[in-house]
Amino acid sequence: KTAYFSNKYEALHNTLIETQFAFIAVSRWFATKLDFLAFTFLTAATLSAVVIQDQGWFNLDPAIVGLTLSLMLQLAGSNFPMMVRQSAEVTNHMVSVERIW
Repeated sequence: KTAYFSNKYEALHNTLIETQFAFIAVSRWFATKLDFLAFTFLTAATLSAVVIQDQGWFNLDPAIVGLTLSLMLQLAGSNFPMMVRQSAEVTNHMVSVERIW
């Protein structure tokens, strides 16, 4: 009986580790893609703000442009990717509980 439970535990533990590794790998990939998306958006916004200001298409106050870019940098650098990752992780964990039942 001990060998049966030991083998069953080892098989279940290996399955758990395989799924945890896959979850962590996908989470890292998703975080990298989100960071790239945020960087691309921030770069596009910065370049467009510089071009708009340089060409004089709109009458923008440089202080407002600087404040907007600094807030976008703060949002894109830390808050947005972390919030999306946490949301995806909560959803994944909730679905995993539903799959058990």
